[in-house]
Amino acid sequence: MLKIYSEDCVDQTTPVVITIDGTPAKPCMPSPTRNHIVNPCALVNQVVTAATLVQDTYVYGPDMFMAMATGTAVSAGTFGQTSAASVGSTGYAFTLAGVTLTGTGVLYVRHRMRSKDAVLLKNKACSLQVAVGHDVGSDVNHTLTVRKASAVDDFSTTAVIQAGSAMAVTTGTSSVIELKNIQMGDCGNGLEIELKIEPGAITANNFEITEWQLETARMCTPVAIASLGDTLAKCQRRYSTTYSDGVAPGTPTPWGSVGAVHCQTVNGSQTLHPGLDIAFPEEMDVIPAVTVYSSWTGTTGVIRNISTQADVALTSLSNTSTSHVGQLITVPVAAGNVCNAHFVFDCRI
Repeated sequence: MLKIYSEDCVDQTTPVVITIDGTPAKPCMPSPTRNHIVNPCALVNQVVTAATLVQDTYVYGPDMFMAMATGTAVSAGTFGQTSAASVGSTGYAFTLAGVTLTGTGVLYVRHRMRSKDAVLLKNKACSLQVAVGHDVGSDVNHTLTVRKASAVDDFSTTAVIQAGSAMAVTTGTSSVIELKNIQMGDCGNGLEIELKIEPGAITANNFEITEWQLETARMCTPVAIASLGDTLAKCQRRYSTTYSDGVAPGTPTPWGSVGAVHCQTVNGSQTLHPGLDIAFPEEMDVIPAVTVYSSWTGTTGVIRNISTQADVALTSLSNTSTSHVGQLITVPVAAGNVCNAHFVFDCRI
């Protein structure tokens, strides 16, 4: 005999309870696909190098997230990844490290969701959570806010869907901030999720943020974390590189670089240019901006002519789509010369 004592666990505060001939079965546990936040624990960090915080300006950090610092002055601090976090269960977290602020110092961390993903949450009841910690030495208020874009994938103006209350987080402890039963309404243009941290004036302090989760549930449930492979594939729809894992863009290295093994004419001209066709690892959300780096010097805007051991200026790229880059236009090179370069493809929002 099979008995179910609650409604489906998607929208309930307690798991489904099932008995089979009177013996309790395992409770319903969340699938990784229930978490609509991509890269919730900063497992993927293709930029590698921590970004320096800039006053009143968002900077990109580990994939899918940005951060900003405000105050009378922002004297120091970076936004990056740690693999030795004291909060959460994986050891991985976003980190605001060595932050020095004066005046009414405030930190922001945000995640944006494009319309094609946000539309899945239209008119649903959702809950949001994130695990945080800090070493300020006194309580610090943390606040979650969910906003929607006013036009499709256009976040120049947004409207608040729901703002949470400030939660005081004790120094040196791991705490979970929650925003429950969010009535999403018509959020199909895109979503912006923000964590506001209000430490005030601080010197060389550190903050950890991890285990984000946005789910279709009226209450928060255990965080579901997708595999590294699945997470990386989703991140590469907005940002990808030809560099090996753990190698920062701009690093001089031939490993992983893309080679142009022959030369070709362009538009019937006899001027020779490196031929190229790079397929992106994943179809990108929109046509990306492309940055080219010399594989030997790390210089931007040039490719490396291996045959002459010199960098060659790149004048343009052509035939770029959401799936590939088709052609390099450069200062002419001699017939038979071999060139290579590294690439970054970027359509982050």
